[in-house]
Amino acid sequence: MTTYDTVNESKQVCSDASLFGPTAEIIVHALNSAPFVRFLERLTGIAGLIPDPHLHAAGYMKVSPGGFLGLHYDFATQRELKLDRRINVLLYLNRDWQSDWGGALELHSSDPVTAPGHQEVMIEPLFNRVAIFNTPNALHGHRKPLTCPKGRARLCLSWYYYTAPPVAGWAARSKAVEFRGKMDPRRFAIKAANMLTPPIVFEMARKVKEKITGKTS
Repeated sequence: MTTYDTVNESKQVCSDASLFGPTAEIIVHALNSAPFVRFLERLTGIAGLIPDPHLHAAGYMKVSPGGFLGLHYDFATQRELKLDRRINVLLYLNRDWQSDWGGALELHSSDPVTAPGHQEVMIEPLFNRVAIFNTPNALHGHRKPLTCPKGRARLCLSWYYYTAPPVAGWAARSKAVEFRGKMDPRRFAIKAANMLTPPIVFEMARKVKEKITGKTS
């Protein structure tokens, strides 16, 4: 369990799923599985989402009485895997939680002090409630120190999902399965197109596909 105790946050995080109880460990792996990732892709319109098997900075989160999380923007990349962070998923574990204890997740459309037209959404951390939101430029937190009784805490499981940034020349390096002997003419044509098409064309096509998928999903 890693403890964060600064002027900006007071919480504990455990990212080792092997230390969780059996039910929590099953849930963690289920939400990192292909069926759930496909659900997220349909929900968000973002293709190619990648779960993080290491649960970097995610997993089991505990905020004790007096704890808080200041408004912040999340880290943008998973450095070990070289991925861009895209989606947060939070599953709250707080039975019989009372609103006056605090801990509601604040989602802000912009800086509440400097930006006109600022909007805010509050999400109570109730048991079995799931919050899903895009993380880039998402200002969020729960600023007021918790006033829950001693022995209680604000608990949740968290997952972060990523996409791979475009890599120049990737299409030219990609290969399908190749059998020895005669080459399929269609595969030869695809291979030639990959070698001759500039990477920027593939990136533009990916963005157009994401927009189309987002509008139809």
